[in-house]
Amino acid sequence: MDEDALIDKVVNSVAHRRRRLESVLAQIAEIEVEGKWLVDEISAREQSLELLLVDVIRRVGRMFEDGWSPVPLLGYRLWIMRSSGLDGAKVTWHTPFMSATCLTTDDDDGVPHSDGRCGRLGCGVYATKDLSPLLDQHLHAQSHGYAVGLVELTGKVVEHEHGYRAERAAIVALVAVSTDGYLETENVDEIADVCDAPEAAVRLAGWLRPAGGLGQIERFLNECRERRLGWT
Repeated sequence: MDEDALIDKVVNSVAHRRRRLESVLAQIAEIEVEGKWLVDEISAREQSLELLLVDVIRRVGRMFEDGWSPVPLLGYRLWIMRSSGLDGAKVTWHTPFMSATCLTTDDDDGVPHSDGRCGRLGCGVYATKDLSPLLDQHLHAQSHGYAVGLVELTGKVVEHEHGYRAERAAIVALVAVSTDGYLETENVDEIADVCDAPEAAVRLAGWLRPAGGLGQIERFLNECRERRLGWT
C-alpha cells in the first residue's frame, strides 16, 4: 500500500470515529436531559404523595379527636406476677395485648376519655415516659415476682407530663423477675408465655439473676426502645 492510500485510510478512520463520538455525545446529552426530567418528575410525585399522606393523617386525626397518633408511642409499665397473669393497677394482662375500657362510666366510646368524665385519674392503658422513676419508686435490688415492660401505644393516646393513657397497648419487650430466675426478652412467644403463666415461663426460659440488678433491666429496655425508635 502506498503512502497516499495509507494516509486516506487513517483520515477516513479518524473521520468515522469522530462521527461515532458525535453520535455518542448526542446520546449522552439526551440521556442527561431524560435523567433530569425523571428526577424532576420523581420529586414532584413525592411532594404530591407527602401532601396526600398529610391530608390522610389530618382526616384520620379528626376522626379520633386530638389524641390520635399515626405511629405507635413507646412507654414503660410495671406488673406484679400472679398465677393468673400479669397484674396491672386495675386489670390483669393474660396476653401481651390490652384494649382500654372505662371502668368509671361504662362508656367505651372515645376511650381514653379526655373530657374529665372519669375524674382525676382517667381511663386508658397507662404507661410512663421514663423508666428510672418507675423502678426507683416501686422496686429495690432484691425485689422479685414482678415484670417490667416496654409497650407500644396505639389508637387514641392522651399525653400527660410524665406518661400516657392509651386506647390500646402491646408489650414488645419484657423483663420478668421471679424467685426462680430472670428473663429478658423481645420474643413474642416468650412474652405471651409470661402473660399466660409468669412463674412457669421464667422457670422454663429464664436464667440466674444478673449482677446488674435494676440497672440491667433499665439498660435492656432502653436499648429495645432505641432500636424501635430507629426502625420508626
